[in-house]
Amino acid sequence: MKILQIIDSLPVGGGARFVVNLSKLLKKKGIEVELLLVDGHRTPFFDELEYLNISIHSLSKNVLTRYN
Repeated sequence: MKILQIIDSLPVGGGARFVVNLSKLLKKKGIEVELLLVDGHRTPFFDELEYLNISIHSLSKNVLTRYN
């Protein structure tokens, strides 16, 4: 099974923490997980996912808001 999670950004906070924790759990269960990050900005959560070898696809580092 493959799962693509989509999130607008990965600030230190609730939604981003949930995505990171869920990604870890799914990967531990042998499920292939990838992340689509709308704004593409590096954060500690971004680095944590990268360390876990979870593929992160970024749309743009120039997105000003999630509505663009």
